[in-house]
Amino acid sequence: MAATQVLDRIAAWERGGVIDHELAERLRAAEAAEPVAATPPPVGTAALPARVRSSGFILEFFAYLGAAFLLLAWYAWFVNELPESESARSRGIAVATLVPALLLVVVGWLLAARDDERLRRAAAVAFAVAVPNAGVGAWTLLRATVLVAEDDGAALAAGAGMALGVAIVARIGRPSTITQAAMLAAWGVFALELAGWVEGGLWSRDYYGSVARSPDEEVPWNVVRLAWWWLVAAIPAIVMVRRPDRGPGHEARDAVARVGIGTIAVLGSASAALATYDWSSPRGGEPVFGPWLAAGIMLGVGAVFVVAARISGSRIHLVTAGAAILVALTYLNIELVVDAVGAPVALLVEGLILLGVSVLGWVAGRVITPGGPTVADAG
Repeated sequence: MAATQVLDRIAAWERGGVIDHELAERLRAAEAAEPVAATPPPVGTAALPARVRSSGFILEFFAYLGAAFLLLAWYAWFVNELPESESARSRGIAVATLVPALLLVVVGWLLAARDDERLRRAAAVAFAVAVPNAGVGAWTLLRATVLVAEDDGAALAAGAGMALGVAIVARIGRPSTITQAAMLAAWGVFALELAGWVEGGLWSRDYYGSVARSPDEEVPWNVVRLAWWWLVAAIPAIVMVRRPDRGPGHEARDAVARVGIGTIAVLGSASAALATYDWSSPRGGEPVFGPWLAAGIMLGVGAVFVVAARISGSRIHLVTAGAAILVALTYLNIELVVDAVGAPVALLVEGLILLGVSVLGWVAGRVITPGGPTVADAG
């Protein structure tokens, strides 16, 4: 509308003799070359992303919310109708989760073939919700049938394996950040349950589920656990390097994968390095490796990801390194400073730790990975 008004005014000036024909033509050419200004967003919404400002996003949000309420109603109906028998309850939970899992997978495959981006996003969400449903359904079904009396750990591992299988199919059927995150989460849960099943086979458990190990067995077992979690983190990392994803949106999926790999490595390493035993002691548990060695292990984890950031140019690995260093220093603060000088000083030290890690991460990001991908790329 504004461009039309300018052209009309130029024509009026030419007709009135204010400007000659050559100048009028130059003005028209200049106006045609001027980019059209975008319509400003409504007042108060300029800071919001364009997708959020659109009415389609609101409708999409309510569609997801409505689907979530339908699924919750389905669960609630089954919970109210479950029988008293443990085996029958497990079978009921299996039906309540496996049926939605199957329907969600079918819906996901149908929507993934559509051209509309909103429908394809809905397909990814359907696949992601199907993953935990499939895992819980398989676990409770096995628990109610062949494995209920023998080994619940095997049923948990099998259920996690089912969830991982569905997540892999979902990732193949609809590559997206949502299915990428679901696959990595399922992979981590499967590794956790598989390790728990092996641990339960090696040592007996008490009534509360704690494993009865001698103090001499704690160190070698937690060394094995540490190696196991590094293997679990390395497998998706090797797949990323050997088989790079170059499809549409691969940068965001790579960012999600890096976040997932770092999360598995840090949490898994911390669970082994900071493990305790002998909860009957006055301290409420003795550290297996001791505070200094445990902190050293976590600092080593941070160093590995600093090197990974340097090699890959990804700042996401620096965030992972910062998290590992923060865990190490916070653990030392809890184990040494609190008992020695009290909580107020420990809180002061923790504040300095947080500030130091944030400043160190900012400097490292500018020096080690200038211009590299960040966590924001995962969005």
